[in-house]
Amino acid sequence: MPSKFYDSKIGAFVHNDLSDLVTNESKIKLHFKDEWFEFYVKKISEEQKLKSIMYTYTCEDAFIDELSRTGYDLEFDDDLNNSVAEVGDFMEEILDMSIWDYTPEHNTGDFTEYNE
Repeated sequence: MPSKFYDSKIGAFVHNDLSDLVTNESKIKLHFKDEWFEFYVKKISEEQKLKSIMYTYTCEDAFIDELSRTGYDLEFDDDLNNSVAEVGDFMEEILDMSIWDYTPEHNTGDFTEYNE
């Protein structure tokens, strides 16, 4: 993306405001063949071209980033009364800001704890 472009209406180069909005870890949405794709900007490189700077963006698929999250933003504490329940009780809070959802009907595992 160029930092400046030629505006034929005024006959001069003008600053490209979009180049200021894209930074590292920005989410980019691409509409391609009637589908939406989401990416995160991971690297930005610059190259001087004529009267502007040409930015090249390296992106990573947002689904890969979502799957690799480790949950460091969550806090489980006895004082908050949020650490002594089943996994289904936490799903609403844990998945609140993600694209994932939890369906308890598909939870067929037996997670009962036993002492031997």
